[in-house]
Amino acid sequence: MIVLDTTPPNQVTGLTNTSTNESFVSLNWSTTTDNGSGVKEYIIYRNNTNIANTTLIEYNDSNVNSSSSYLYTVSAVDYAGNEGLSDSLVVNTSADLTAPVISNIANSSITTSGAIITWSTDDYANSTVYYGTSNSSLNQTESSSPLTKSHSISLGLESSKTYFYKVGSSNREGRTKNSSIYNFTTASIIGGSTPPGGGGGGGTPPSTATSIKVGSSFISYNLEENDMLEFTLDGESHTIKMDEIEEDYVILIISPTPQTIKISLGETKKIDVNYDTKYDLEIKLISIVNTIRSKQATILIKGAGAPEPLRVLQLPRKEEVKKSPPKPVPKPTPKVEEYAPPEKEGINILTYAISTFIAIALIGSLVMKERMRINYMNNQPELRLQNFIKKAKTKGYKIDDVRKVLVSKGWPSHIVDSAALHDPISYLLKKGHNHTMVREVLKSKGFSSRIIDNAILHNHINKELKKRRSLKSIRKELIKAGWDKKTIDKKVPAK
Repeated sequence: MIVLDTTPPNQVTGLTNTSTNESFVSLNWSTTTDNGSGVKEYIIYRNNTNIANTTLIEYNDSNVNSSSSYLYTVSAVDYAGNEGLSDSLVVNTSADLTAPVISNIANSSITTSGAIITWSTDDYANSTVYYGTSNSSLNQTESSSPLTKSHSISLGLESSKTYFYKVGSSNREGRTKNSSIYNFTTASIIGGSTPPGGGGGGGTPPSTATSIKVGSSFISYNLEENDMLEFTLDGESHTIKMDEIEEDYVILIISPTPQTIKISLGETKKIDVNYDTKYDLEIKLISIVNTIRSKQATILIKGAGAPEPLRVLQLPRKEEVKKSPPKPVPKPTPKVEEYAPPEKEGINILTYAISTFIAIALIGSLVMKERMRINYMNNQPELRLQNFIKKAKTKGYKIDDVRKVLVSKGWPSHIVDSAALHDPISYLLKKGHNHTMVREVLKSKGFSSRIIDNAILHNHINKELKKRRSLKSIRKELIKAGWDKKTIDKKVPAK
């Protein structure tokens, strides 16, 4: 007989806003249960539109505008497709108190009659290009009012002329930012060729390029807007361009793999120049000088350096595991009196002897249990490997690099993958996930059921061992919870 699940999950409760600014909303809610097929996921609505589904009990929304009001609704759906009652919350984003940051300015599609100017902003803003045939008189404009982060304006121009331009953007609070002035020359009708444009970098003031060597110590450089530093990394040439200098921050553009970096005064940033997952540079902004005639910033640059050498945990061999024999428990030697004591005193001595024996037996039992616990942990390499991976990550190593090294040293890949999941599993459990929800999250990341179950089992055993629980009680609890007896026999032997 097939029983259909038509009962929805319980209502979602506890929906709260944990963090909000002008462009970000963070939500959190309580774990919901379902008495039928189980909770599959949560559905997040913004202004009655489904924006995301998640198995977690939190969601971060970065697609919001400043000074806006949003209605968020969260409900749970089970594996039968039943959707439960929701919890709702109104969130108001804050006003944006800063002007947009402009970057990636470029001119393209230059013809005899026009060009396209493009740029980016870190906030939703409108688009305006100020241009003219003199850098002191940008008396023509083209604008677009829709708010966007990617800007593009087409200009109608005359042939064979040099045009100067700057771009500007204002956010919904009316805070405006204008760029430096750039230039390009339109194509000539005669010959039909298109001269190279400024590309955002041929403007005024002119740029100055300086070749540098990146070492292990900070070196100071004084740069004006459009000045560039050239250096070589792994045989490839790179440039750092001082794109903008403001009162308390600068914008740097790193090429040829384009990156736009904002550094505030006094801030130090590590930068991966070639996207190989390792930091290559450290740049610190130490001073900014703005005068009527010029703007100048002083930065410190050095190589980021490599993380300290990784000492690989050796895979233990069976013959190396030695069980030390239990130390003999000393027995008290009763003193033989020359004369037999009175009957009452004899009873007291006998009671004392029995109490002492019981105490020694209990202590011996605790010592044996602790020794068994320690021996078990030493014989389970995955429990030791978990701590090794955690320490390697804190030293700056990527998990993929750690995995490659361990596998090359003989560690089975499934043990390495399982040990690497201990921290994510502990994090999800602390967030209120049960083991079913943890499995769903990890499966969605591509992990196999075998590795996930092995990691969950070891995570539970390790947690219980830290509570000083006996192996016998842990084993009994796991079998009662429905774990396969053959699996338990491998992980927690009966003897």
